[in-house]
Amino acid sequence: MSIDVAKLNKTLSDGTRVNILQILKLRGPTSYVDLMEAVGITNTGQLNYHLKVLGDLIRKEGPGGKYELTEKGAVAVDFLDKFRTLTDGLDAGFSIAPAPYEMAARSLQGLLCLEILAVALINVYAFLVSPANVPLHYNLNGQALSTAPRTIFLLLAVILNIPQGIFLLLSLTRYRLMNRYPFAIGLPAFRASLAKIDYEKRGYWINKLFSGILIVGLVTGAMLFFLAVSIYESALSASGLSTSAVLLTVIVVGAAVVGLVYRALRYSGEMAADTKDATGVGYNSGTRS
Repeated sequence: MSIDVAKLNKTLSDGTRVNILQILKLRGPTSYVDLMEAVGITNTGQLNYHLKVLGDLIRKEGPGGKYELTEKGAVAVDFLDKFRTLTDGLDAGFSIAPAPYEMAARSLQGLLCLEILAVALINVYAFLVSPANVPLHYNLNGQALSTAPRTIFLLLAVILNIPQGIFLLLSLTRYRLMNRYPFAIGLPAFRASLAKIDYEKRGYWINKLFSGILIVGLVTGAMLFFLAVSIYESALSASGLSTSAVLLTVIVVGAAVVGLVYRALRYSGEMAADTKDATGVGYNSGTRS
């Protein structure tokens, strides 16, 4: 088996191609569609280009035409893994191999999209049925101080959806964000443990963390929908906004954030206790939740 080192270096100089090799090592034979989703590429031309450049490091086999590593590709990936092990600690940078979400996390993303739609719809409805001016400014006792044009509901449709939009965007761009800005992982214990485990296993834990973030997003979305309804009802009835509605929103969202911190710290403990065994038992995203 002859290896052109210069050509191999050029092939592996691109992060996307390295991710493709790592994914094939981790998942084995993978269909074109699943590979595109795992890598995070939406343009077929771009993926086709990378597959072509990888050349004899991969092959397309079987009746389903799935992609897998060749012997030379397996050697290349092993070399990269050993290089990372030998140079670990020489710099602060490290990367995370993308791993697809489990069905449960995808469902959370779908529910978050529905919440965004619901908050938008309730505010658009409030705009359509409200009088020209509505009381929306209140004092601490919940009494209306002034009125505002009903177009304020259209503004609320945007403002109240900003948090859910951020949560959804984070979940969709999690690997790009973590690989480019690793310091964005706010919990030092989680970050330290993540850096110690194998490259291809990191994606599993990132998915676990961001599934928790999605849950916080769902709770936040539910409470903001509740707050939007409360604002709408108080505007129509010309009564003050219930202080308890605001307090309940703050308390519930705060509890969800505390729960996320607890989950992340617990995951950090589990990660620290895990061994770097070559089999990767317990990291299969299809068998653990």
